[in-house]
Amino acid sequence: IVMPRTDEASARKAVERLRCQLQQPIQIGADSVACTFSAGICQWQPGQSSSDIYRSADQALYLAKSTGRSRTVNASPSPSSERVEPMPRANRA
Repeated sequence: IVMPRTDEASARKAVERLRCQLQQPIQIGADSVACTFSAGICQWQPGQSSSDIYRSADQALYLAKSTGRSRTVNASPSPSSERVEPMPRANRA
């Protein structure tokens, strides 16, 4: 999800609201269905290319998945978030 003119803290709140709503089971016929997802958040910084932003968000997403799933991880530091260090380009799969 791209959120123009949204700071990282506001983006995290929006993603967390969505994540919590999707976890609430809904009835589909006789079945109860709930979804979970993980998210990586990255805020554009001056000098970053779109590739840099996507790479940082992707790395944060994989950190979220590997540390418990169904969670949100920020790619940059903030007092209330987990942080992921950018992976050098040579080590990318």
